[in-house]
Amino acid sequence: MKTKRLLLRNVLATCCLLAPFGFNGIGHSLDVVVTSELDNGNGNTLRDAIGDIVTTGDPTNRITFHQDLDGQSIILGSKILINSSISIEISAASLPNGLIISSPGSAAFQAEGSTSLTLEGMDIQDAVGESGFAGGAIIFRSSGDLVVRDCDFQFNRAQDGAVGANGGNGGVIGVETGNVTLDGCYFGVNRAGHGGNGSSPMNAGNGGHGGVLFSTTSGDITITDCDFSSNNAGNGGEAFGSEDAGDGGWGGVLYVVYTTGMIDISGTVFGTSNRAGNGGDAGSGAPGDGGNAGAMFLDHASGMRQLATITDCRIEGNSTGRAGVNVGAAFGFNGDGGGIYAEGPLLLIKDSLIQTNSCDAGNNAGSAGGGIYARNGASDADITLVNTTLFRNDAEDSGGGIHAPAGADLTIIHSTIVENEATTGLGGGIYGDMNLTLENSIVYDNTDFNVTNNDDIFPSSFNKVGGNFVGQETPVVDPKIGFFTLIAEGKFGFVPEGGLPVVDQAVTSGNTPAEDARGSARIFGSAADLGAVELKHQPDNKIGLKGNPATHKRDNLYNASGAGQKVKVKLNGKRFSKYWNSVQNDGDADSVLLRQTKVKKGYKLKSFRLTGGRANVTGALKRRGYVIPNIAPGNTVVFQHKVKKTTPGRSPKLKLKLIAQSTTAPVSVDTVQVKVKPGR
Repeated sequence: MKTKRLLLRNVLATCCLLAPFGFNGIGHSLDVVVTSELDNGNGNTLRDAIGDIVTTGDPTNRITFHQDLDGQSIILGSKILINSSISIEISAASLPNGLIISSPGSAAFQAEGSTSLTLEGMDIQDAVGESGFAGGAIIFRSSGDLVVRDCDFQFNRAQDGAVGANGGNGGVIGVETGNVTLDGCYFGVNRAGHGGNGSSPMNAGNGGHGGVLFSTTSGDITITDCDFSSNNAGNGGEAFGSEDAGDGGWGGVLYVVYTTGMIDISGTVFGTSNRAGNGGDAGSGAPGDGGNAGAMFLDHASGMRQLATITDCRIEGNSTGRAGVNVGAAFGFNGDGGGIYAEGPLLLIKDSLIQTNSCDAGNNAGSAGGGIYARNGASDADITLVNTTLFRNDAEDSGGGIHAPAGADLTIIHSTIVENEATTGLGGGIYGDMNLTLENSIVYDNTDFNVTNNDDIFPSSFNKVGGNFVGQETPVVDPKIGFFTLIAEGKFGFVPEGGLPVVDQAVTSGNTPAEDARGSARIFGSAADLGAVELKHQPDNKIGLKGNPATHKRDNLYNASGAGQKVKVKLNGKRFSKYWNSVQNDGDADSVLLRQTKVKKGYKLKSFRLTGGRANVTGALKRRGYVIPNIAPGNTVVFQHKVKKTTPGRSPKLKLKLIAQSTTAPVSVDTVQVKVKPGR
C-alpha cells in the first residue's frame, strides 16, 4: 500500500474544512512528517515545516522524519530562525541510522522570543557561527527551554575573528537566556573561534570561549550522560610587528557565567583532549596568555548563589592553553585549571574522578591547579568534594591537584588525592591559604618542588575532622590504598587493600555519605574507610536443585542464619540425590572459606567443586572448610553435593548449613540451608 505522506499544508486545509464543525486548528498540537532531504522549495522540507508551524501558532508541535530519510543528510544553506512563543520538538529518534543535519555556512538553528526547542536523535555537524552571536550550531536567545537529547555534534565551530577581532564564543551552543538541558549527547572536535591576527596598529584578537557551550543565562543548566571529547576554546591571534598577540579562550568545553540559575552536571565524561585556547605568538609585542579551564569554566557573577553540582562524572585528560612567545623569547602565562576553573561558586563535586588533567608547561610559564583552580569572584569560592578522587593531575606551578585562594572554603570529605604533581611550585596535592577542612580523606604520594620534603598539602596547617591520612605527616607509613582500577562499570578509583591505616578508620559524622563513590554502602565493617571507596568483601551464597546458578536462591540476600535460602532434598532408596550451591563474589577481590555443618551418622555426603575443573572437596568440608582462592569481583564458583542414606529403615532428618565466609573480612558471612528428607 502506498505510504501516506502527511504535509502540513494538508493539515491546514483540513482545519479550514472542519472549522464549521468547531475545529480551527488553533490551540492544538500538530504532528508533521518531513519527507524531503532538500533544504527548501518543495513544501515538505524541515525548513517548510518549521515555517508553517510558526505561522500557524499552535503552542506545541512535533516534527518527525519519514523512514525514507533514514541515514540521509539535510544540508542547510542558511540557519533556520524560529522567533515565536511556541514549542517545537524535532525528532529523528525513529530512524535506525539517524539523520545528519549539516550547515556548512551558518548555524543550524536560532531561537528567539519565547520559543522552546527540543532536538532529538540527530547528528549536527559542520555548522559555522556568525559574527555577533554565540553558538556555532545553535544560537539560543529565547526565554523558553532548549532541550537536546541523544544528539551528536561534530566539527562545528564559532566564527573566527577578523583582523584584530576576537573569536566567536560557543563552538556548538550559545545561550543568552532560558533553561538548557543536554541529555545523552556526544560532542567531539568542536571549537570556539580563533582570534584574528594583529595588523598595526591593531592588536590581535583573543580566542573565543567555550569549545561547546557558552552561556550567560540566568536560567538552569542541566547536563546528563553526555560525552565531550577533543573540543577546544579558540586560540589567540598572532601578531607580527609591534602589536600584541591575543590570549587563548577559556573553557575547552563549557564557559558558563551564571547568576541565580542552578547548574547540575551528572553521569558525564569530559575527556580526553579537551583544551583551552593557546596564546598567540608575537613579533616584538607582548605574546598572548594561554586560556584557563581545560574542561569547564564556572563563574558565579552576581546574585544569590544556587548550588552547582557535579555528580558521577569523569573529568580526565584535559589541559589549559599554552602561552605564546615573541621573538625576544618573552613568554605569556600558561592557563590555570586543567580540569575545572571555578570563580566564586558554591560548588559540590561528588562521586567523581578528576584525573590526568594538566596545566600546559609549554614555554615555561607557570600555571596552577592541575585538577581544579578556584578563585574568589562576586563571592568567595566555596567548594566541597565528597567521594571524589583526584589522580595524576599536573600543574607547572602550584597545586597539582587543587589550587585555592585565601578566603575560599574548601571542604574535602571521604575523598582520595593521590599522585598529583606541582612541577615547579608547592602543594603537590593541595595548595592555597584557604579555609581547608579535611574529613576522613587520603592525601598521599603527591609531589612538588620541595624535593627534600614533598608537600601533599601546602601550607600544612588546616582543619582535620575524623580520621585522615596525609602522607607528609607520616612519610614512612604505607596507607595500602591499592591500585588504580575499575571499581564499577565505567568508574575507576582506588580500593583499599585492607587493614591499617585506612580501612575502618573513619569517624562517622553528619557529613558521612550513605554510599561510597561506586554506590556501595559506606560503612562496611566496624566503621567506614578513609577515602572515596569503601573496601567491601561480600560472598553471595546461593542454593538450588539444579546446576545452573541462575536458578539458585537467593541473589543478594546475605545473612548468617540461612533464612530465606533453603532447599528440601528428598532421598530415593540407596541412590544419591543431588543439590548445588554457588558462591559469587559481590565485593572486592577476595578468597572465601566454605564451611559445612556436621553430617549425622547414617548419611553419606560427597561434595565437588565444578568451576575450573571437577575437584573433590568432601574431605576439606568435613574438616575446617574449603578455601576458594582469589575470586574476582562478580565471579561465581559452583559446587555439587550428593547425599544418600547408608543405613536401612527410617533415619532422622538431616539439616545442613553451608557457610560462605570472607577470609579478609570474617564478619562477612552468607549461609544457605539444606533439609534432607530420608524417605523409606
